[in-house]
Amino acid sequence: MVLGARRRQGERLRLRSQFLASATSFPSVPDSLDADYRDLSLALGANLALDLPLALDLESGVQLRRYRDLDPPVDTPWLWTSLRLSRPLGERTGLRLLTSRRWQLAPGADDLLSLTESGLDPGELLWDGWQVEAGLQRLGRRWRSSLTVGWLAAEYAAEPGSSARHDESLQTALACSRI
Repeated sequence: MVLGARRRQGERLRLRSQFLASATSFPSVPDSLDADYRDLSLALGANLALDLPLALDLESGVQLRRYRDLDPPVDTPWLWTSLRLSRPLGERTGLRLLTSRRWQLAPGADDLLSLTESGLDPGELLWDGWQVEAGLQRLGRRWRSSLTVGWLAAEYAAEPGSSARHDESLQTALACSRI
């Protein structure tokens, strides 16, 4: 379920808010009840069209993931903020630069223990980090194509009795879809 609102503040500024509620389950995986979760998120954003052919978009939000089938249920909340610049390069081509930052709000020791005992790896679920992406998009009459290159640096939370780890990855994606 998604609920949202947008408001235009003058010619160049648009404000928006969004509430999202979703549920994820893994019915084809035996004994996956512990991995099923529900997400609730609230985001606020602003988009500003500048004098140059450039748009600036700033968004911040909070998300709560609840593993309700664990005993006791575990909540893993985090905050994020993102800044995106987009610029047209031609009539139907555009460039996008995005940077985002995520802060994991650490669950308590009992929650970490519950995640570990259920077979879930807190080290994969709980992380702080940066993401930077650059993307090029082309709109055709019936197709949309995009090329994205991104870098992710993540600091993962430690499981009880172990140390945290730091990962960096470079990602490239090519997508084509019919519109």
